[in-house]
Amino acid sequence: MVHWPARSPIQFSFTRLQAKLLRNKFRRAGLKQRVVQTENGTLSCWVGGTGAPLLLLHGFGASALWQFHPQVRALSKQHQLIIPDLLYFGGSTSPHGMRSVAFQAATMWQLVDALEVSTCSVLGLSYGGFVALWMVAEQSSRVDRLILSNSPGIGMNASDYQGLLDTFRVSHPREVFLPDHPSGIRTLMNIAWHRPPPLPSFALRDAHRNLFYNQVDDKRELLNELVGHLASPSLHADVYDEACPSVLILWGAHDRVFPVHLAHRMHRALKGKGTLEVFTRAAHAPNLERSRRFNHAVLRFLA
Repeated sequence: MVHWPARSPIQFSFTRLQAKLLRNKFRRAGLKQRVVQTENGTLSCWVGGTGAPLLLLHGFGASALWQFHPQVRALSKQHQLIIPDLLYFGGSTSPHGMRSVAFQAATMWQLVDALEVSTCSVLGLSYGGFVALWMVAEQSSRVDRLILSNSPGIGMNASDYQGLLDTFRVSHPREVFLPDHPSGIRTLMNIAWHRPPPLPSFALRDAHRNLFYNQVDDKRELLNELVGHLASPSLHADVYDEACPSVLILWGAHDRVFPVHLAHRMHRALKGKGTLEVFTRAAHAPNLERSRRFNHAVLRFLA
């Protein structure tokens, strides 16, 4: 465990400055930051916009603020956005020690209930896609439409999981997604982006210090639980049955975490209920690299 010295009150932080700019971007889009107390935990979320409700669920290692800032302006014009930090990310916490995908999904339904929303569409990216699928499995009648981005759901088998480990030459995904050194953030950028933006070393050190020392043990347990799904999928298979809503699958063509053949496999499994769009020049986070096209695809599907 690394113990950082106390920060000087005048110490500059690139990460905190960027977070402030992103919060202003959310506010200019008409969203307000709220703290919602649910039975399962305390949730930090952004809520605002006009139109049919749309719940956005971020990926592992991200948070609402850092994941969806390219979406808020475009999507809030036509939808009431609900963008939470999932439990153990950002400002969301839980005292219960439950770290399953099912627990995350139940908590998201508690959030939707607290906001007095009866039905909504759900967009889940990567880890958020697993949560979104479980939400459908539990209460499919309350999900109008489902959007999955770079999230294989129940379509990933044990050999696919081994392929992930082989690709990154690790024995467990936490070696990649929970970096214990600033250089690991550059690795994450190279994974998420097809053409990652340059970051100087001081920015990597600052990001690691500010973003990767919060609820680390909980995140490790989340990854351990998720690996159980990836190695031997146990997510309800009936998410693809007659009760499943229409599904839009969005994918980066150069994703090395969940290769694009998994998107095609999921598309086939949906048997006509799904629409697939693959983004060239994008990897694991097409909403960041190809934000304009991503937003257009989402709005077209929901319309």
